[in-house]
Amino acid sequence: SLPKIETLRVIIPGIFGYRMEPRDGSNYWGAVGRPEGAKAGQHSGSGEYAGLLVVVAAVWALGRSRKQKDPIYDDLQRVYIWFWGAMALLALLFAWGYHAPFYKLVYSLPYFSTIRNPIKFMHLFHFCLLILFGFGLDNLIRRYCAVSPTGKTLSFGEQFSSWRKGLGGFEKKWVYGSVLVTGLAFLSMMAFSSSRRSILRYLQETGFTGELGEQIVRFAQGELLWFALYLAVTLLIIALILSRSFSGARANYAFVLLGVILFADLTRANKPWILYYDHTYKYQSNPLIDALIPHKNEQRVTGRFLPHGGWIVTDSYDFVMVYFEWLQNQFQALNIHSLDIIQMPRMPALDQQFLNAFSPANSPPTVDDLQRLPRLWQLTNTRLLLGQRTTESTLESVMVTNGSLTLTQAFNLVMKEKPDPSSRMQTDHVTVQFATNGQFGIFEYRDALPRAAIYSHWEKPASEQETLTRLASPAFNPHQAVLINSDVPQPSDAAPVRAEQARVVSYRPRHVEIEAEASKPSVLLLNDRYHPHWKVFVDGQEQPLLRCNYIMRGVHIPAGKHKVLFHFAPPVKALWVSLAGLAVTLGTIGFLLIQGRRATAPAPTP
Repeated sequence: SLPKIETLRVIIPGIFGYRMEPRDGSNYWGAVGRPEGAKAGQHSGSGEYAGLLVVVAAVWALGRSRKQKDPIYDDLQRVYIWFWGAMALLALLFAWGYHAPFYKLVYSLPYFSTIRNPIKFMHLFHFCLLILFGFGLDNLIRRYCAVSPTGKTLSFGEQFSSWRKGLGGFEKKWVYGSVLVTGLAFLSMMAFSSSRRSILRYLQETGFTGELGEQIVRFAQGELLWFALYLAVTLLIIALILSRSFSGARANYAFVLLGVILFADLTRANKPWILYYDHTYKYQSNPLIDALIPHKNEQRVTGRFLPHGGWIVTDSYDFVMVYFEWLQNQFQALNIHSLDIIQMPRMPALDQQFLNAFSPANSPPTVDDLQRLPRLWQLTNTRLLLGQRTTESTLESVMVTNGSLTLTQAFNLVMKEKPDPSSRMQTDHVTVQFATNGQFGIFEYRDALPRAAIYSHWEKPASEQETLTRLASPAFNPHQAVLINSDVPQPSDAAPVRAEQARVVSYRPRHVEIEAEASKPSVLLLNDRYHPHWKVFVDGQEQPLLRCNYIMRGVHIPAGKHKVLFHFAPPVKALWVSLAGLAVTLGTIGFLLIQGRRATAPAPTP
């Protein structure tokens, strides 16, 4: 939710800092994402800056849309402006989330409760603001930059003096209001400086202590000063336009000045959000990545006990941050398969229930809780674990079978040569160096299931809960039997028999080819996540897709050698709906353009 006070970010870009790499006190110190009632914690400092010229022009459009003695908008244009103004206000109220009085009422309605971040309504707010900006800027240019009413071009001084003497109506109120607002901006800057002690006390309470708090206050003061200066310049340019100093042949000067102020303002505000990377340097490989690539389609790697928590490395912050770098960059670029979840705001029920079956039921975890964790690695084809050498005995103690975990490579994290020696240390400045006595290690969990396996024995539990219970039970051997949540024929072997491994010929995100040779009718298990939109073909003939081991994919195959293809083919219904919506939108725009031309076309001569 967006705190109401942080609505100031629409007109003062860095008043609460930036959620980027901190530079000289630009740390985000606002309260977006902070739990209700909490005194500390920052989640996101998303940029909500609209640009001062954008806001000023939008306010002009709203102010001039009122019925006056000298109206500049017709009735239809006024309706448009009021509509988009009301939508902007409504979007802002929704973006305040639990900071607004009607939050609980609105977000208890159907579908509203699925909105994870109410601040997303600021997207709609900015969209409405841009439309109002267009109305305001169009009016200023058309009305005040056209040919001078006197028919002759005066000097800037003469034109401004003549306008000032005859100033009245809304324009007079606007000019006086501009002077008042500019004065308030500079007074606010001085008031902020005088409140330095109370702001520092607040920063200390929220975790920004020492010199960092001083830097944040200095940065915020600078942002307020820039705001006041840009506001004064913007309102001065608008006043010059109102005086018709840029009318006639000088109209181009108005375009240039407005363009320069808009460009300079938005460039300054957006610059802290831009990070520059040398992609060849950032995605540079290292010995560990090179060791994972050859078998990336045959096994998964993890750095956690669970996909969304519980690091195997418990006392090395550097390793955790570097692993995140690999997980979000090198693993994605090179298609290295990992069990760990990067981002999943709303976990599907199927995944959540599957993970709950292996998650610790107690805090701290009991021995029984820990013994369920290796079963998760086993069922998900997670063969490689990245951990700390000192945790080897801890990992071994939770294995189902003694000796199922082996250290294959030890390594250290070392700095690689930075492209710019003066740049601050970042995670992409770190590489791996294999060493016999390395602090970290690649551990192989040899009891993990293969990526694809052929089973001649399978079972169909009575319920999904029973499936999860069986999977988590130490008495169940996933190497000998597979659990099916679909209708299949009776198994060939009544007694469990160890599964045979199948060969993955080609692996792409939407297309997996497997060669399988079965001595009898069997079930081919592919340890990849099940989804009903996957299609499976055996020797070119489509077959029913099976849900195996609660969350994995499979297919029933006859005896013999087969080529099995899993292909992801979602329905195109959603595409047709999108195309229909696009066609209606384009048709509506075309209709409005034609009607607008007809309305402005001159009447035929009788």
